[in-house]
Amino acid sequence: MPIRPPCLLLSCCLAALAPAAQAQADCLPTVWHGEVGGAAITLEFGNWLGASAQLAGRYHLGRSQEDNYIVPDPGDSNRWQAVSAANKTLGHVTFWCGTEGYLRGMWESNDGKVAQLDAEPSGKGYYYAGDREYAIQVDGSGAQGRQRYERISIKGMPNRRSVRLGGQTEIINDINRRLRDDLVSSVMGAQDCASQAWFRQEAQPQATGRYEDELLFLGKSIAALSRHWQAACDDDFRANVQKPATMFNLNTGEQELVTTWLADPEIVIASQDEVKTEPATYRGTLSQLLWQAYRHKDPSCAANVTFTLLDDHIAPTPQGMAFTPLAATEFHRCIAPAVVPYQKMRPFLSELGTQRINELLSK
Repeated sequence: MPIRPPCLLLSCCLAALAPAAQAQADCLPTVWHGEVGGAAITLEFGNWLGASAQLAGRYHLGRSQEDNYIVPDPGDSNRWQAVSAANKTLGHVTFWCGTEGYLRGMWESNDGKVAQLDAEPSGKGYYYAGDREYAIQVDGSGAQGRQRYERISIKGMPNRRSVRLGGQTEIINDINRRLRDDLVSSVMGAQDCASQAWFRQEAQPQATGRYEDELLFLGKSIAALSRHWQAACDDDFRANVQKPATMFNLNTGEQELVTTWLADPEIVIASQDEVKTEPATYRGTLSQLLWQAYRHKDPSCAANVTFTLLDDHIAPTPQGMAFTPLAATEFHRCIAPAVVPYQKMRPFLSELGTQRINELLSK
């Protein structure tokens, strides 16, 4: 549905300002998309601000990378303040509910300029600022064997990094597109979470967390990346999370599970206590190798972690196959990868795993 034509005269718009704050609250809580002063704007309102959950909103204007916020004006119950994440006042806004579900408004910037806002409910049904510009920049390049790659980041956001594989085949281009889309999506997701934190913490600014794809291995037929990011939208926002390996088959473009490299991915890994008390049973097994490779400065940690052959917890590294254990929240400090050298892994590899390891070791 197209946006209705704006009022032609400022006076006709001001005449519609009779509805006060309560009437505004009746129509604001949704997602809006429209224009203000010729620039595209997306707004979203909800009962989010502070402990009392006051009505407030966030908005994205033009092609800015950042979200800003709309909060009640403490000096005028019929106006709102537009503020930055750092709580700097950017201007004042007056809203009123137009006919047929439209939102009208007058937007006054700090320099006294006034622009009209015209918006309609977003057809997407959720907050999406698709006009953001995220310029990708090349930070460096490298090679593993004959396979080249570039390190990339989002301009102005040095903690948002990924890689771009060398080559111009359709498969390589598709993998690079997916990596780029994930990189951009990570920023938008982190900004969603930062907005929630901003409202919850009553205007305390929060930086966008880390996101990084680290190239572990690049061969003729496989690329393995480790992805680091920060947990979001909860009390553990600043905690680092890592997916040990995402692997792309460069012949098909499909993701390849590292568990397919194992001859028997259903093996149950015994506890350290079992390996110690039954040495004859576990001699020469993968369980024995993992516990021999596990190291932690706190000797009590071994009793509080568990190894399991989950794809998200296994990764190829230059030193060997890394197995990351699981632990309850209170023992997360005990999580440390056990790295088994590839030569010791050979008895436990599938035919595909043997091919992949041979390719890795030939570099």
